Amino acid sequence: YTPGGLLESGTITGYRGGVGTGFGIVGIRDNRDNIINAYKGSLLEVSSYFFVPKLGSNFRYTNLNALYQQYWQVRHKHILALQSRMRLTYGNVPFLDLSTLGNDDLLRGYARNRFRDNHFAGAQLEYRFPLFWRLGMVGFAGLGDVFGPSSTVTFNTLKYSIGSGLRLVVDPAERLNIRLDYGYGREGGQWYFM
Repeated sequence: YTPGGLLESGTITGYRGGVGTGFGIVGIRDNRDNIINAYKGSLLEVSSYFFVPKLGSNFRYTNLNALYQQYWQVRHKHILALQSRMRLTYGNVPFLDLSTLGNDDLLRGYARNRFRDNHFAGAQLEYRFPLFWRLGMVGFAGLGDVFGPSSTVTFNTLKYSIGSGLRLVVDPAERLNIRLDYGYGREGGQWYFM
């Protein structure tokens, strides 16, 4: 609602909130060896959600999602991980349900919700390895962007992310880590602690 901003203009769908009610379908194929911190295997998740006024929604739109993750153990506890995600939304999409770029998972280095548009596509490659005792390290690099129905993604607008982080194993049996990451992108960097 910054003076002169897009939300203040009142032309953005859902700029004052609203109700989104819908139904969806989800398909999952998961053969990872551990859902928290996989060493090998893959995850494929495809879903679609339909928001319609007949169910009480103030908006009519459809969202299609695809997530693919693949893990390879290249040496003992040296893991190469690929993650890709696509989210497409069509119709009268409210502001808060637009696709976003940047978070603590994919394309670290951008503030959450900094970029919004109808669609998102991105991928990231990550390499994880132990240092000593329960301490490990990770390096990552990714590419992606949000885009609209009439916009095009070019090399000049494509968002990149590179970074590194530390992992402290707090539960070896479950492979549960505490994470500290720093990701850097086109607009500077962000720290993440989880």
